Amino acid sequence: MRLARVAGSALIALLMSSVMLAQIPNFSGKWTLDGSESKNTVTVQGNTIDQTSKVKVEGEKVTIDTSMTFDGNPVNVSMTMWLDPSGMLTVQSTRPDFQGGGGPVTTTTTYKKS
Repeated sequence: MRLARVAGSALIALLMSSVMLAQIPNFSGKWTLDGSESKNTVTVQGNTIDQTSKVKVEGEKVTIDTSMTFDGNPVNVSMTMWLDPSGMLTVQSTRPDFQGGGGPVTTTTTYKKS
């Protein structure tokens, strides 16, 4: 039951996360949940970016690790999603500091079903 709950939540979260990862509207992609690589392509300001992702399920958390090359530089982002006991969806994302060149930036966002 727990895996089904996590997998179902992961599919919803993947749809939401695709916009957060790419930060562009109308992005869609497909991710496998078996740990094998998934490949997606996004277009940002006319530039095509190929992404390679792996999904892992650990307990009640789903993590998507994605790598890509942007302006000739390798970029790695990670997103972990889980439902708390009350049904709130938490999404924790880690990405490079694109603005200041510092260490990785981690953000945590919580979603409540309305």
